[in-house]
Amino acid sequence: IDENSFSNISVYPNPFNTHTNVSISNAINAPNITTNIYDLAGRLIRTEAFNTQKTPAVIKKGNLEKGAYLMEIVAKGKVIAKEKLIVE
Repeated sequence: IDENSFSNISVYPNPFNTHTNVSISNAINAPNITTNIYDLAGRLIRTEAFNTQKTPAVIKKGNLEKGAYLMEIVAKGKVIAKEKLIVE
């Protein structure tokens, strides 16, 4: 995967209290992504798969408690972005 093929990755709103959106422009090279959400101790909290042809992907708060998390965005087995998430 050419990382430049993912020119704009947006996570909004962030901080969030019910859900956040992950929008990827130029996602045609990888129509499916996976998000891995980790707590600050590095424990995997949640993994979700999304079809990026239907953007944005919506990540619901669900069982995430108030605080900070790290999110990896993975396409074709390669991490294409890392974002900090704040749940209010």
